[in-house]
Amino acid sequence: MLVDTLPEEFVPAVYSGEGTSADGGRGTARRLVIIGDVHGQTKALEDLLEKVQFNNTKGDHLIFTGDLINKGPDSAGVVAMAMRLGAHSVRGNHEDRVLLAHAAMNKKSPATAADALTAHQVAEAALSKGDQRDRETARSLSDEQIRWLAERPLILHIGPIPRGGGGGGNGQPPTFENMVVVHAGLVPNVSLEAQDPWAVMNMRTITLLKRRNKDEKKKEKKKAGKNKKGEESEPITTVVYGHDAKSGLQVPKEFGKGKRGYTFGLDSGCVYGKSLTALVIEVKDGAAVYEIVQVDCEAAAAVDAVAK
Repeated sequence: MLVDTLPEEFVPAVYSGEGTSADGGRGTARRLVIIGDVHGQTKALEDLLEKVQFNNTKGDHLIFTGDLINKGPDSAGVVAMAMRLGAHSVRGNHEDRVLLAHAAMNKKSPATAADALTAHQVAEAALSKGDQRDRETARSLSDEQIRWLAERPLILHIGPIPRGGGGGGNGQPPTFENMVVVHAGLVPNVSLEAQDPWAVMNMRTITLLKRRNKDEKKKEKKKAGKNKKGEESEPITTVVYGHDAKSGLQVPKEFGKGKRGYTFGLDSGCVYGKSLTALVIEVKDGAAVYEIVQVDCEAAAAVDAVAK
C-alpha cells in the first residue's frame, strides 16, 4: 500500500467539553506519539514509552517512522510491542528488505531435508552480509508479524492537527496544516499517490534538476499563506520522517507565526548507542503543541561501525 490515512479517532482534536469518553477522561485532547527508527532496540522503546507516560487507554496513539527491525537484537520483540499497542507505522527500507528476503526464502520448498540444507548453505554463501542479516531477521519473525509488516503503508497521511479548531483560535489555520509520516522523505510538488516507492523509503537528499524561475518562486510564496485578495492557499505539509541517523535529530528552529521549517527528522541513531526520539503532539488551549522526548540507547553489537 502506498498511502494510508490515519483514522480520525486517533488525531488530536479540540473538544467542546472536558473529560469526554473521546479523550479518555483526561479533559484534554488525545496525544500522538511519533517515534523514530527503533531497529530492534526493545529496551530503549520501553524506556521511551515510560518516559512519555504512554497510555493508549487514555487516548494516546503510537506511530513509527519505519525501520522498527534489523541491526538491533530484538526485531520480533519490537514488532510484537507495536502490534500489542495498536500502533501505526510506515514501511522503512529495512522492513522492505526483510519482506523481500522472506519472500525469496519461501519461494519454493526442496523435496528433502538434505536438499533443504544444501540449498540453504548455497544461498547463504552467495549472500552479502546485509542479505544474511535480512534473512536472519525474517526467520525471527512470526507469520503474523510478517503479515503485519507487509500491510504497513509507505506514506501515512494524518492531515490537519488539531481537528475541530485552529492554531489558537481567531480563525487561524491548524498548527499543523497537513501532516504526513514517511520513512525517508517525499519529492516536492508531487502528489502522495504519485510518489516513487523506492525514493520514499530510501532518499536522504534530493537534487533539483533546474533552478526555480521568478514565477515558480511567486507560486511558492502564494502557497505559504493568503494572497493579497485574501484567498485561502493550499495547506502547508509537515513531513515527519526517520532514516537519516547520520544527520541525527532534525527539528525546526522556529515553528509557527509564519516562521517555521516543515520537517521533523526523528532518527537519532539509537542502534548506534545514541538516542531514541519521540515527537509528542497534543492539544492545549485550542492549539496543537509538541515536545521532543529522548532516551539514551545502548549500541547494538551487530551494527557496523561505519554507520556511526
